[in-house]
Amino acid sequence: MEAMINIGLMRNVEPYGFVRIAEIEKQLEHWDITVLQSRVAIVDDLQDEDTYVARVDAYASEDALYAISVALDQDCIAIRYADGQGKLIGPKAKEWGEFNPAFFKELEDCNV
Repeated sequence: MEAMINIGLMRNVEPYGFVRIAEIEKQLEHWDITVLQSRVAIVDDLQDEDTYVARVDAYASEDALYAISVALDQDCIAIRYADGQGKLIGPKAKEWGEFNPAFFKELEDCNV
């Protein structure tokens, strides 16, 4: 089963800064999540965040996504499954509320 994931490129703990794409891909590989296609959505809106967007080849376990979220200093990672259902997974997912497809970035939304 394929799924789509969104991972923000800003660290949410001190020292604040950017998450490198290589760091994201290393974490995904460590957890045996194969990326089939990926791009980056660069945004102009200060209320939004540049985002790594990837289509992955298999179900990514919630435990793996939680661990990746922690390793990359993210509040949460958004995942949308093949059936269209989505979820936020990470240490601060509850603070973000329910998955909102309006905020989920697709590969065609990416400009890099």
